[in-house]
Amino acid sequence: MSRNEAFAPWQCPLCGGALQGENDLKCEKGHCFDRAREGYWHLLPVQSMRTKAPGDSKEMVAARRAFLNAGYYGIFGQALGELCLAHGVPAAKDAPLHLLDAGCGEGFYTSALYEKAKAKNGSVSGVDISKFAVKAAAGKYKGIDFAVASLFHLPCAENSADVLTDVFAPIVPEEFFRVLKPG
Repeated sequence: MSRNEAFAPWQCPLCGGALQGENDLKCEKGHCFDRAREGYWHLLPVQSMRTKAPGDSKEMVAARRAFLNAGYYGIFGQALGELCLAHGVPAAKDAPLHLLDAGCGEGFYTSALYEKAKAKNGSVSGVDISKFAVKAAAGKYKGIDFAVASLFHLPCAENSADVLTDVFAPIVPEEFFRVLKPG
């Protein structure tokens, strides 16, 4: 399912306008963002980056992926997905459930959410500030819309997510409440 068929969570990180497109995203003011070869979007404006490569390094991502792939946290990912489906309620009765994983890292928990959500015709998006983490996630987990972005300024429209998860990432209540649908 393409991102435009189910849910288009992204908004322009520069002006806040809706982003449209398949291989590149554009807002009505002309800001444009290309899809990376691995399939993710880079929605972290250069002026918002305090370092050349914010977030986890390539080595940190590889080490975390090796640990998580060993299965130690598999039961946690499974339970997280089940909780999201049990307690996530779409705005309209027959609408698909949309989950946003804030601080998705290399996608381990995001993929667990996706496995549960796709059974209910739902969709999942993941955001992380580390380009290396998002690149690894997008390369491994297809069907999930990933973006490089800051949790402190999520490139998501207000009231756009039914459920937001945050596993081992900074918690930004005001930003999380902004993107969550009421209720």
